[in-house]
Amino acid sequence: MSLPSWIVAGSVMMAAAPALALTATPTGTPAPTPSGLFRIIGHVAGQDCEGDRAGVTVHLDGHARSIVTAADGQFVFEDLTYGFYFLRFEPECPLIPCYPPQSVFVDGFGDVTVEECYEGCPAQLLLSPGAGLPGTVVDLSGRCDAARSGQVVELWFDDQPLGDTTADAAGVYEATITVPFGARQNAEHAIRAVVGSAEIANQIFGVTIGGLPCIGDCDRSGAVTVDEVIRGTRIGLGVAAVSTCMAMDSTGNGMVTVDELVAAVDRALRGCAAPDLMPTTARYTRCEERPCSAIELPTHFMEVCVANIGDADAGAFSIAQQTYRPATARIEGIPAGGQACVELPFSPTVSIFADTQNEVDERDELNNRLEAPLPFPTSCDFRIPTPCTPTATPTQLPTPTPT
Repeated sequence: MSLPSWIVAGSVMMAAAPALALTATPTGTPAPTPSGLFRIIGHVAGQDCEGDRAGVTVHLDGHARSIVTAADGQFVFEDLTYGFYFLRFEPECPLIPCYPPQSVFVDGFGDVTVEECYEGCPAQLLLSPGAGLPGTVVDLSGRCDAARSGQVVELWFDDQPLGDTTADAAGVYEATITVPFGARQNAEHAIRAVVGSAEIANQIFGVTIGGLPCIGDCDRSGAVTVDEVIRGTRIGLGVAAVSTCMAMDSTGNGMVTVDELVAAVDRALRGCAAPDLMPTTARYTRCEERPCSAIELPTHFMEVCVANIGDADAGAFSIAQQTYRPATARIEGIPAGGQACVELPFSPTVSIFADTQNEVDERDELNNRLEAPLPFPTSCDFRIPTPCTPTATPTQLPTPTPT
């Protein structure tokens, strides 16, 4: 079989092409970057992005490369190809990094410049949970250089004082607060940390609407009466408006169905006790050092807890982490007033959803989500294991034939 003429012609042209001449670089002129290779050129500044920080170690995670910033705060990583790179900086501060890690994308069109600033007082508080009903207990933490050595940190909910705490020598402050019972529902509020007269950090806390009433409990008395079932029937027949008993319309679609009437009768016979699942906390737990892996595996893990704040036991249900590295787990039921915890892959920003398959008939289906930022773990590198290099299969020598 003969080759197509265009392949033959192209091969001849390539063979006949002269070699590229290499010209000397003029004295004092930087050598050009080789084709297809680029640089990350960075600068580490002080607080408020002012000045230079020398002696900061910059790690190129996953590539076993690091460099220390010069007197002018500059650093350069050479010979990088197209793709994403993760920069990590040392020294690291407790709880929240003072030099936040950066993900850098080399787009293949040229060198990339990076500016890194020291955060003496990160403006974001860490809250767990980040939303809930009035009266919710919230774990709070933060870090600030201005709060070091025993400074008192005052905690506020909007403009209402909640108390205070004392920072340690590293400026880390922690506290447990209770969302005021009078907080306006279905609204965002600010939890604030103040030193002296200066606010050093704040974080939005969403106050959710209180638990939904039992289906058919028109007056929210905690029980469904025969009169209320009759009222629901009239709404279903179109004789009365839904506004006369909003609790009958459990789906909020503006009508009462046969299924909703049956559920209301069931509540009238069995009572209004019902479970209510709410994710409460997410905390970094551990990391696993894996030198390499044949597939992408999580290396860091967190514990996620779900409480049953209802007055009836909850059966088995699924729980999911929906950001960064989606994952699911199974909880085999929680008694009324109890709590259960599972371990999931770590995510810097968690979005936890309990009862993802709607397996539990809850009093309130709107409080099944927890969204909160978590600090990057510092006990080991935050990285994905590099692929293992396959081991070559040894060549099988033929068995000698006896003579």
